[in-house]
Amino acid sequence: AEEGEPPMVFPDFNAWKKQACTNACKVQEDAVRAGAVDVLLEAFDNHSDDPVLLRDLCEALAALCAGNLLLTEGEMESFVAKMVAFMRRDFYEVLLVRNRMPVPQVERHGRDDNLVGYACKALSRMCLVRNAAAHAGDRGGPPILVPHPAKQWIITCGGGVQRMCEAIQCFPKKKDSVLYHAARGLKVLVKQDLGGLQEMVKHKGQVFLQESMERWYEDEDYHLLALQALRVLVEGTDGVRNIWYLETSKGREVAKAVVQGYQAIAKRSSDLRDQMVSQEMARVLLPDKKRHTFGRAASDHVPKKVEAYMGLPENEP
Repeated sequence: AEEGEPPMVFPDFNAWKKQACTNACKVQEDAVRAGAVDVLLEAFDNHSDDPVLLRDLCEALAALCAGNLLLTEGEMESFVAKMVAFMRRDFYEVLLVRNRMPVPQVERHGRDDNLVGYACKALSRMCLVRNAAAHAGDRGGPPILVPHPAKQWIITCGGGVQRMCEAIQCFPKKKDSVLYHAARGLKVLVKQDLGGLQEMVKHKGQVFLQESMERWYEDEDYHLLALQALRVLVEGTDGVRNIWYLETSKGREVAKAVVQGYQAIAKRSSDLRDQMVSQEMARVLLPDKKRHTFGRAASDHVPKKVEAYMGLPENEP
């Protein structure tokens, strides 16, 4: 500071972030008590033909739901049903009549890519709750928001994972508006959740993620995000190793791709932790050819024991 001026005082970032989280939680609770849930549900119904306004409603829903414990199971199911329906809605005729946006921007299937992306974001935020073990502002510490099994189950049963897989398949060129949100959504929604992992495999989310990684290989941020989503799949419900998936030929292929991706990151990084992570992943996820760690016949089907556990038909992949 110049002579005569008081010294600069930098704010306590950790304290500021903790207070910001507390404020956000209070705003959410006040909004729910003031009837925000009913207002949003009514708005979704009244403006179901307006994809532009629906995007804003999805954004509002994402902000309202993340970490909010006041939403009931029935309210969550209602929101999920609306998100899932809008993600498949054909708006082509609506846009032709109302001309709310240039028609050439609409894909041939009539879906609005921005609305699909916002819906993916809303669905992934809906399953989050605040982590009591996290300390806001601690760099490298536990996350402030973590997925909750019961909320994951509601969204998965409602078709959330399926729609995210379809989004990656239907919008391979819409990286910023769809792929980022869908990949991040899968990463959160299926994390250590057997039902979500099974749905991801059933609807070939891992296949579409790999294809999108190859298409957008020059985008390091998206490449890492998709890699993290695939890592969640191969690490399974215990966060270490997804045995039932690694026993399939496709599972071993995906695990190999994940390990190679993290090895490439380690080579470019000067951080020893990145090298340790890639080495540990290779040890845990890749089969030991001498001891046949995953010594089952190659098959691309989910094991019957898993299908029976999930209450699914045994002939479903």
